[in-house]
Amino acid sequence: MTPQETGKLLGICASYDNRIVDEIAIYAWYRVVGDLPYGACETAVIEHYSNSRERIMPADVRKHVKREQREVADHGRIRELLDADTYRSQVKAADTAFMRKLAARTNGTAIKAAPESDYEPGSA
Repeated sequence: MTPQETGKLLGICASYDNRIVDEIAIYAWYRVVGDLPYGACETAVIEHYSNSRERIMPADVRKHVKREQREVADHGRIRELLDADTYRSQVKAADTAFMRKLAARTNGTAIKAAPESDYEPGSA
């Protein structure tokens, strides 16, 4: 977010809580939330004032945006883990990487690759 966008964000806050927006306030907020996307910050402010009469602070905006970012990342990770083929390939890659590290640490005396398996889930 740019300093200009930070000023715009504070203008939105002022429309709800009558705060004074000046260069010092813009600078102070920018130092705390300047690394966040403007749209996400604007959404945080609107959601805050939809549910609260309390004056929003930069930490509130930051907390809301970071929580939303984590939720988006978690949903993506869950979808990825629910795909069995993707999950199996990730496990196989992790096993192979582990075996390579083990071989490197033991000067090649350890097993050099994970043994191939004919195991299929659900077939016991």
